Amino acid sequence: MPVRLLRISDIYKVFLVFSVIVFTAGCLGGGGSKTPDTTRPSVSSFSPSSGQGNIAVNDPVSITFNERVNADSFSLTSERGTTISSTFSGNGSNTLTLSFSRILNYGTVYTATVMNIRDLSGNSYGNYSWSFTTTQGAPVTYHETPDSHLYDVGRYNSIALFNGKSYMSYYNASLRSLYLIATYDGVIWEGPYRVDGPVGNEKVGEYCSLVIDGEGNLHISYYYEGVGLKYASANVSNIAGTLGATVVDNGSGAVVGKYTGIALDRNNRIHISYYDETNTALKYANNLNGPWQNFVYDTGNAGEDTGLYTSIKVADDGTVHISYYAWWILNGVLNGNLKYINTRDWQVSTLDSTGNIGEFSSLALDVSGNVYVAYNHISAVDGLRRIRCITNASGVWRHVNVVTVGGNPLVNITSNPVFVDPNGVVHISYYSDEIRSGKTVGILYYISGVLYDPGFNLWDWSVSKVIDDSGIGDDIRKGIYTSIVTDSNGKSRIAYYDASEGDLKFAQ
Repeated sequence: MPVRLLRISDIYKVFLVFSVIVFTAGCLGGGGSKTPDTTRPSVSSFSPSSGQGNIAVNDPVSITFNERVNADSFSLTSERGTTISSTFSGNGSNTLTLSFSRILNYGTVYTATVMNIRDLSGNSYGNYSWSFTTTQGAPVTYHETPDSHLYDVGRYNSIALFNGKSYMSYYNASLRSLYLIATYDGVIWEGPYRVDGPVGNEKVGEYCSLVIDGEGNLHISYYYEGVGLKYASANVSNIAGTLGATVVDNGSGAVVGKYTGIALDRNNRIHISYYDETNTALKYANNLNGPWQNFVYDTGNAGEDTGLYTSIKVADDGTVHISYYAWWILNGVLNGNLKYINTRDWQVSTLDSTGNIGEFSSLALDVSGNVYVAYNHISAVDGLRRIRCITNASGVWRHVNVVTVGGNPLVNITSNPVFVDPNGVVHISYYSDEIRSGKTVGILYYISGVLYDPGFNLWDWSVSKVIDDSGIGDDIRKGIYTSIVTDSNGKSRIAYYDASEGDLKFAQ
């Protein structure tokens, strides 16, 4: 049978029919056409979840949606209105994540905000915010020590930690003696034990300072009235058995040994800063070569009384850092400077001035060896009373106002020791007067802060927290003498003097 060849006109007819079928199918919904996406994205989860005081300071901050999204910005703001430096990633995916150069601060409410969220089809969600509170670094309870109400105890206290136990040295004014006590929880106590006391009516143990080495040896420097600067030590295994107090500097007739600070270097050699009252000078002692050696660091300028409120730390490289206060009277007005010296260059520096600046100086080092000093600042410009913190973390000295209480001459800030934990968070306990119902009362506070951008001296400070404002009637004076230490988890422990009742108290 002969094969019939298709003509070109026949092929064209077949193609035309096929095209009509395909087009009709498409119009009827069969085949590959998609319904346009008009549904906006929704939030599946966010982290940290909203909560009060249960969020770790190093928890990641992120938000997850039910589909891939983009956003214009993702930011974090603290309760004091500080926007934390951060970057975010994840545009084009389901999860957006914030990244920080430093951990967050303790006990602080943060608000995370994501702006202009939309899916990949352009459907807008808008903005989304949520808040969370980081875990608390401030003590939450306080306790009285066993000799409270028996004696007037607790002035010049100094606190240190070893294996989770808090050790406190302090002055017993009733017995004119230096004492030592220890506790894990503020409920069960070891001691109190008398470290040193008078032969007659001398005061022994004022201006004491305590530090503990890695082997559990406690080292205490203190002032012995009529004798000078003394030092005592004991091991944590037997804090009742002090290893004999020794005279570090008898002053050769001068009054020396007030405002002591003590620190250890990596070899557990002892370094002590202190005040020469007779010669109005800063002094320093160490036992690097075995016997005690004493040095005069700063005799001050003409008319200047220097070397008060000393604080000392030793960096890993062996450099000794000391902060202290100098004062003088000019035209009947009290002036003061915050001063500083280290053994690297032996140069005396004035870190802050113009007013009465530098009382209650307290120095700490971070893990990188940067210096932080907390101190009192009474401005000659506005008369306001402040706690300031100054640091050289950026390579130059920069200060920041931590707390401002006003210019009323009855209002004071005192005793503001500083401690920098291994994460670089600054912890400060302090005493401040307040006017309540026309009466002046004194309250113990706690505050913490993170220097999150040294280049611009940007800090993230918590809101001050009241540790103790209890009192008998209207007599409230808690924390005139206070000291602070913090464990590796950022939990602070504070020793302080309750002047209303003459008690040593402990907060954790």
